[in-house]
Amino acid sequence: SLGGSSYWNGTIKGIESILSRENYTLTLHIVQPRDVDAEELPPCVKNRNCDGVIIQGVFPASYYRKLASFGLPFVSMDIAPELISPHMICDIISTHNTNPVKIIVSSLIEQGHRRIGFIGDIQCCKGFFERWRGYTEALLEMHIPVDESLIAVAPSPGHYFSAAEIAEAVERLHNRVTALVCANDDIALMVIKALRGVNKTVPEDICIAGFDNIEESKILPYTITTVNCDVFELGATAGEQIIWRIRNASRPFRTIKVCSDVIL
Repeated sequence: SLGGSSYWNGTIKGIESILSRENYTLTLHIVQPRDVDAEELPPCVKNRNCDGVIIQGVFPASYYRKLASFGLPFVSMDIAPELISPHMICDIISTHNTNPVKIIVSSLIEQGHRRIGFIGDIQCCKGFFERWRGYTEALLEMHIPVDESLIAVAPSPGHYFSAAEIAEAVERLHNRVTALVCANDDIALMVIKALRGVNKTVPEDICIAGFDNIEESKILPYTITTVNCDVFELGATAGEQIIWRIRNASRPFRTIKVCSDVIL
């Protein structure tokens, strides 16, 4: 998962709003980890029993390439970093990632933070890599070197969506950082929970920033810095693009970004 259930529910509603208007039917298929490992695609794709595909989630580049090999129009909401231009194999829909994180890190620096960490598997998707780029750009513009002892960004089997991976990262980082930028709110929520286990409080001991402004983060007794994404609009844009792609199969691939807002 790249976001909480509210994130995906919102995007699906956006997709459905467009497809139903255009008299298309949306069919959902859940791809399990074992299917990804075996590069097993949903039956409707293998049988070419659909007009097009919208894919959401974290998948290796090989899975996207397998999907592309069937020749169906498809749109991806985010994608593996190695499949961005000039190596695109489909249309890509995403939010703005780099500048919002750059704004967040710059704000933390203005508040006096210098030991700012980052958590997220930056190789798992374009969005996380772009957020990492915003983090590094903000530091370097203020002449603060990227300190590898303050980050957890290496490829990880669970992409830091597992409690064990987060606990290990927090154990290593919690006495070194004064602020942690997380690749999304799901990771931020797990980091906050893990920090309680090492007797650190948020925001008194460590400031936390996330991304996506998911509903699940609003159960906290305080607000965290995050980036608000209009998930319905992301889904609607994906719906519009798959219809356009079905009707314009030979046109060059496109990357479309939907605006996002920083919540400091």
